[in-house]
Amino acid sequence: MPNLANAKKAHKQSLKHQAHNKGYKNRIKNLYRQISDLSRNNKQKEALDMLPSYYKAVDKAAKKNILHKNTAARKKSFVTKIASGSLKLLDKKTQTEEATAAASSSADK
Repeated sequence: MPNLANAKKAHKQSLKHQAHNKGYKNRIKNLYRQISDLSRNNKQKEALDMLPSYYKAVDKAAKKNILHKNTAARKKSFVTKIASGSLKLLDKKTQTEEATAAASSSADK
C-alpha cells in the first residue's frame, strides 16, 4: 500500500483507469464471442452484420490507447476471417477429440 499522498492518489487513479479500460475490453470480448458463435452455427450473414460494431469497439479502444493499433488490426483481421467462414473455429470438445486421435495415430506409427 502506498505511503505518500501522491502515491495514494496515483494508485486510486490507476484503479479507476483499470476499471474503465476493462469495460472496453469486455465489450470487445463479448462481440467476438457473439460473432464466433454465429459463425459456428453457419450464420455468416448475421456474423458479417455484426462486424461494424466489432470494428467500432476495437477502433475506439485503439484510439484511446487501450489496445495497440497493430493489435487492433490483428483482431479485426482475425474476426473478419471467422465471420466470412474462411477460418473455422472448433469447439473445445472437438479440439480435444482431434488431438487425441492425432496422438493415437502418431503412436501407432
